[in-house]
Amino acid sequence: ENYRIDLGSTSNSPWNQSAGRVLVPYFVEKSGLSLDDHPGLHTMIIRAFSSHIDSIRDNHRYWSSDSKAESRKRRTRRSTRTNNLYHVRRHTVATHPYLQHHLPMLERFGVQGTSDDESDCEDIQNPRYNICGMSWLSMEATNWKQTVDKVRILNKYQAGRVLSTKSERQRFISGKISTRRDQYVPGLPLNAYNAEWLDGDPMRRRLVRAAPNYDFSHDPRVMR
Repeated sequence: ENYRIDLGSTSNSPWNQSAGRVLVPYFVEKSGLSLDDHPGLHTMIIRAFSSHIDSIRDNHRYWSSDSKAESRKRRTRRSTRTNNLYHVRRHTVATHPYLQHHLPMLERFGVQGTSDDESDCEDIQNPRYNICGMSWLSMEATNWKQTVDKVRILNKYQAGRVLSTKSERQRFISGKISTRRDQYVPGLPLNAYNAEWLDGDPMRRRLVRAAPNYDFSHDPRVMR
C-alpha cells in the first residue's frame, strides 16, 4: 500500500525489482509461511509478482488511447534494433582479421538467429535495453556472439571514439527468454542448439536437421 509499481518499465527494471523485494516480507508475514521452511518461496513470490506486473502493463497498454498503434511502433522499433544488431555484428566479423573465418557461420544465423532487445524503460532520452535470449540457442553459441559484441566495443575504444549513451545503446543481459521469438533457424550445427530445448519435443531433432558441430571458439588474440 505504501509503494507503487512503474507501469512505464518492465518487471526487470530496478524500481519494480525493488518493489518485489519489499513485497516478499509483507507476503510472508500475511501468509504465515516461513522462508526457512520453504526454500523456494522467495523465488516463487518474485516470479509471481513479475508476472503480475507484466499482466498489468499489458492491460494498461491495451486500454490506453492509441495502444494498438503504439504497440505496432514498438514492434517496428524492436525489429529494427534486431536487424541493425545483426548487420553491425556482420561488419565487425567481416573486417576483423581474427574473426573473418566466422563470417559464413554468422550469416547462417542471419537476422532470425539474432537476439532481440526489449526496452526496459520507455525513456527516449536515455533508453535501456534488456537482451532477451532465445530458448533454442546454446550457451556456447551465445557466448560466441557476445564476444563479437565485446570486440566491436573494444575496437571503438582503441580507435579513440568515446562511447556515450547516445552513440552506444545500453544493452544489459537480463537472463530473460524472449516469448516473441519461437522461430528457430534450422540446419545450424548441433552445438548451436540448446540441448534441453532439443529434447523438449520428440520431433524437434528431426525438424531441426542439425549439421555437425562447429568450433565456436575465438582466437585468443581477438581481444588484444
